[in-house]
Amino acid sequence: MDQMVEDIVVASAQVLEIKPLCRHLFGLRDSAKRLWLAPSKTTESLPKGITLQYRMRFKAHSLERLKYLDLKAFEYFFYQVRADFLAGEIPELITDQEDGLGLVVTDVLLHLLNNPGKKVSEVELKNFMPKELNGLASRHNVKKKTEKLIETLQKRDPSYIRECYLAKVLNTIVL
Repeated sequence: MDQMVEDIVVASAQVLEIKPLCRHLFGLRDSAKRLWLAPSKTTESLPKGITLQYRMRFKAHSLERLKYLDLKAFEYFFYQVRADFLAGEIPELITDQEDGLGLVVTDVLLHLLNNPGKKVSEVELKNFMPKELNGLASRHNVKKKTEKLIETLQKRDPSYIRECYLAKVLNTIVL
């Protein structure tokens, strides 16, 4: 059955519970070529074996406003950016190791806030950082920094931590 890319984007947004207001921020991208598909493109015209990614294509002007308008779209964007960071696809955060490790600390903090009772010592840091930063965690006392942050940010809402994470990434990368 031949479908248009826009129909797939809309259906995906519905499954992910992304509201109609924000669903047009998303699109499908050819993961190999890193090219966006036109909404009017049909599935019949796509090459066989193509791998597509559903991604936020257009950055919202304000993270706070995006979170207010559509929490699901905001969270999807957070996990998209987090996956890009973990895959080493944001070179600015690999080059600037302090910023990269700051995101690791923020991500660990978010994990601990979402899993009450879990301790920093139980966290496997390599699950929160790109492999390019793996050896740096112990040298920079990432676990100690996380423990200090937990004391000060324990009462914060996880969506606030996600917003801080995204703001750091968006302020670091060159758009």
